[in-house]
Amino acid sequence: MKKILLLLAACTISQFIHAQCSITLGGQNPPFFVCTSQLPLQLDGVPAGGSFSPTAGVIGNIFNPIGPGSYPVTYTTPAGTSCTQVVVVSAPSQTAQIIEPSSAFFCENDAPFALTGSLGANPAATFLIDGTIATNTFDPGIWGAGPHLIEYTFIDPANGCVSTDDVTINVLPTPDMAFTGLLPQYCLTDAPTALIATNFAPGQSTFSGPGVTGINTFDPSQAGAGIHTITHSYTDFSGICSNSLSVQVEVVDINIIPNFTAIGSICNTGNTDTLVYSGTAIPATYNPVFNWNVADGTITYNGGDTIVVNWPTTGSKDITLNITGVPCLTQQAAQTIDAGGVNIAFEQTSQNACFSANDTLVYTGGQLPNGALLNWAVTGGNILQETGNLLVVQWTSPGEKEVSLGISGLPCIVEPLVQTITVGGVEVSTIENQIIERGTEIELTTTANSSAGTITNFEWTPAATLSCSDCENPAASPQQTTTYAVTATDINGCFASDTVTITVIDDRSVFVPNIFTPNGDGRNDELLIFGKGIAAIDFTIYDRWGAKIYHTTNPDDGWDGTLDGEALNSGVFVYTLSVTFFDGQTQLVTGNVTLVR
Repeated sequence: MKKILLLLAACTISQFIHAQCSITLGGQNPPFFVCTSQLPLQLDGVPAGGSFSPTAGVIGNIFNPIGPGSYPVTYTTPAGTSCTQVVVVSAPSQTAQIIEPSSAFFCENDAPFALTGSLGANPAATFLIDGTIATNTFDPGIWGAGPHLIEYTFIDPANGCVSTDDVTINVLPTPDMAFTGLLPQYCLTDAPTALIATNFAPGQSTFSGPGVTGINTFDPSQAGAGIHTITHSYTDFSGICSNSLSVQVEVVDINIIPNFTAIGSICNTGNTDTLVYSGTAIPATYNPVFNWNVADGTITYNGGDTIVVNWPTTGSKDITLNITGVPCLTQQAAQTIDAGGVNIAFEQTSQNACFSANDTLVYTGGQLPNGALLNWAVTGGNILQETGNLLVVQWTSPGEKEVSLGISGLPCIVEPLVQTITVGGVEVSTIENQIIERGTEIELTTTANSSAGTITNFEWTPAATLSCSDCENPAASPQQTTTYAVTATDINGCFASDTVTITVIDDRSVFVPNIFTPNGDGRNDELLIFGKGIAAIDFTIYDRWGAKIYHTTNPDDGWDGTLDGEALNSGVFVYTLSVTFFDGQTQLVTGNVTLVR
């Protein structure tokens, strides 16, 4: 019984002693379970004023072990009592690490990109963007301009310890590409306009597209008619952030020629005239307004493109038509019409027309109503083209020609206009096609005559191989087959042409004699090269020991049997000869030649 009481007393005293000594770690009471990411932590003892034993991981009152494990920590009070607690230090089983993006700088308008960590799809690993839980995608456009802290955290489900990595991503603002100076629509003939960037100094940004000239100018005439895209682009000084803005602009060149036709008084049907727009068709996309102005008349009906006018008197009437509501159309139509009758007329646009050349006749009479047709007829010629008001004729011979022009499709019968015109002419003829050997010459004998009596000029082409290019009978020496053309012109400007083809054949041959006698008797004194079609040579002679005795590149030169002015003795010599013919072919000839004195 006494023994039991003594044990109880000892236990009570021990509890009292420990109650007077306690330890806190980082402000927390035991038991102590901490992670390496929380270290270092401060140790505090109660009552204060004591000291901690310098065990593993303990330096003064700082607890900072080198790694995971169980570490006993002992505190001794000022009274000398002590107490011990075990600190269990744990670490996360895996390390979180951000796989950094390719750059730390992005632009607001860049595409979203994936955030990638070392632990992949581990559900215990999460991303925070600026402290907010996020998916593993970073969208610069959503997060906006400025620095953004990306944190990657792994919480070990086994011990609750955390591994964290972070990186800062900087998002640059998207450049504002607003600009002024570009109108939505231009006329092709409008003056160039300056393109002005709202947020950049001139030259910092660029403009591109059809019609953009210099740094910042849009020229409608350079762009041409149509709808064009003009792009304003900018890349910042770092080369990271860029943007562009594209705007469409229309350049109009509808090339409308306004005109109108008077119907009614053309057949002298009274004092009422109907005026109908007959110019170039206006595209349906526009809403034209027809503004008519008639002198000495009253408009009794106005249907826009058609009006009815009452004339108080007959005779010449001035009418103008101005059209608004169509871009780039500033031209107006003006006519003086004859209230009563139709005027038929035409003119010959090619003066002193020559029968060998095409002649053009153009209707120059009064304005005709819709449905009226011109009926042309000629004698002594062939009509090559008949298109409305224009007639193209090729006359078969010089002399006087009759042209008749009538009009059908009128509400009345109009007598045709018959007119006589004079047609001049030149005839020229050169020789028939010939065949010659290369290097020979042939005369191109030519005859020419004119209805006007005088030939003033001859012109031959090509002129390079002719003795003259402006004479009647040149000599030709072609080196290859050539077709020559001659044109003869008379005092009225009429002309005619003829051609002749000279076919050049190549008779290639080369001959070197095997003996010559340079004895001064005037016969066979030089070793010459003979042949046909030879354009160039390279001729070398050697003695029997291989020494060079003679060399020439002139086909007309010959060897006189000397060396440096001294006559050589009789003997046998070796030669090589390279020949180039006029047609480009080459030939190599070698052999011996005997010199006999």
